Amino acid sequence: MAHFHWRDCSLRLAYSLIATVFWWIPTEWWQRRIEEMQEQASDAMIHRFGISRFALAEAVLKTARNARGMPSKLSCSFVERRLSLKSRMEMILQEPMQRTLKWETIQYGFLGLGLLSILLGKLWIF
Repeated sequence: MAHFHWRDCSLRLAYSLIATVFWWIPTEWWQRRIEEMQEQASDAMIHRFGISRFALAEAVLKTARNARGMPSKLSCSFVERRLSLKSRMEMILQEPMQRTLKWETIQYGFLGLGLLSILLGKLWIF
């Protein structure tokens, strides 16, 4: 669902067409990096769908195991490279960072102070 939210299929089609048109420019590293970033962004959204990070990790490993013997190139970038799969598993299984109320209060305080200084600065001129 996260891939549909980010419109990853359309983006992959677009950069495949760009790579085809500009065939003399080596774009493989660029495509690989974009695919890795798409997977990371989609993995980071699992909390929105109520999916356990352990369930996602298990699904990714099952997909990688099943795709190992397939001759065709899959759209799953994590299947081809073991290092990418390892780093993805580490990211998925990592404890989610909790945003603290204290930090948000400080951020909103600075924002309010900045807006107040602009407002008072404008009023001081008149």
